[in-house]
Amino acid sequence: MVLSAKIRIYPTKSQEKILAYYCDCSHFMWNYMVEKFSNTDIIFGKYGPSSYSAKDLINDTLCNVPQRIALDVIKRYSYAIVEYRRGIKGKPKFHRRNRIKQSFRCASSKMYIKDGTVAVPSRNRGDPNKRDRILLNSEQAKKYNIEFIKNPIFKNVRNKWFLIGEYDYVQDAPYSKNWVGIDWGVKNFITTSDGNVYNYPKRSRAEYERIQRLVRILSTKKVGSKNFDKLSKKIAIAYERQNNIKKDFIEKVGTKIAKNNNVSVENLYGISVKGGRKFIRQNAIISPRYDFFRRLKMKCEKYNSTYVEIDPSNTSRTCSGCGKINESLSLHDRTFVCSCGLVLDRDINAAINIATKGYLLYSSKP
Repeated sequence: MVLSAKIRIYPTKSQEKILAYYCDCSHFMWNYMVEKFSNTDIIFGKYGPSSYSAKDLINDTLCNVPQRIALDVIKRYSYAIVEYRRGIKGKPKFHRRNRIKQSFRCASSKMYIKDGTVAVPSRNRGDPNKRDRILLNSEQAKKYNIEFIKNPIFKNVRNKWFLIGEYDYVQDAPYSKNWVGIDWGVKNFITTSDGNVYNYPKRSRAEYERIQRLVRILSTKKVGSKNFDKLSKKIAIAYERQNNIKKDFIEKVGTKIAKNNNVSVENLYGISVKGGRKFIRQNAIISPRYDFFRRLKMKCEKYNSTYVEIDPSNTSRTCSGCGKINESLSLHDRTFVCSCGLVLDRDINAAINIATKGYLLYSSKP
């Protein structure tokens, strides 16, 4: 199974200069390709035009970079121009340099991790173990037993460097797991059928409100002034901090649920909620449901768990004990009371019904 990884790396100042130079060259080579081939009818294949190679691009731009970096630029531009000619995407455009983040890719290559280091990309084809090497977060590499990264991307985000790419993950042998239903609610973010309730940390809402306040202050500043630039950096850092809080919650809770359980969720795409729309809209900004369930599905694949989406109709109004539907139940009723004697929290009752539906749907498949 192939999964993606994002590992923090710690280059020295001299290594940072090399990586930053490669970022600038990758950006410049892309713009050169746009200028050279945008108004031509040359046929592009997977690796660019047959008469133009990575060596040619390096010689034309006078960039001293490894050939695989130039090859990646050609491959990306070839894909973009083919998609444009098919009418799928727009015409490839010049890229403006982003002060906050830069990156470059190494096409069709592997970066081997040894002793908590990774080699600096170089035009020297000698032994990669003898090249200049960059320290990385070895704990993350050991945790997932990552020996090498395929199709690596070196990315700089606000002076923090990361190595991004793919690695081969060996799945554990499948074993019998419990079924857990997940109900996305108004009062709580998610409620599981085993009675657990998960909400995004309060810091996420505090950061959201702080960002809104800073944005209002920013609107009073003159564009391009020192105060405007200073406040813009504060907002960018606040956005990054809020996103890190969300990612941490998603990763930890998703792993906890998917590792030892088969998961059943409601398919809520296109479904409109009649009550509490204002709260749901704010809650979706602070704690996005789509990101959570997307990552949860990927984690179920990683841990050999089953992920099932079921029809959400009447999951909240159906009694998990006798199956009777309570038509009079409204969104303001937080406790489900049935004539059979069942008294249960509304969200837990719905989560149990979701788990049951998911198990029956999975069992009925041939």
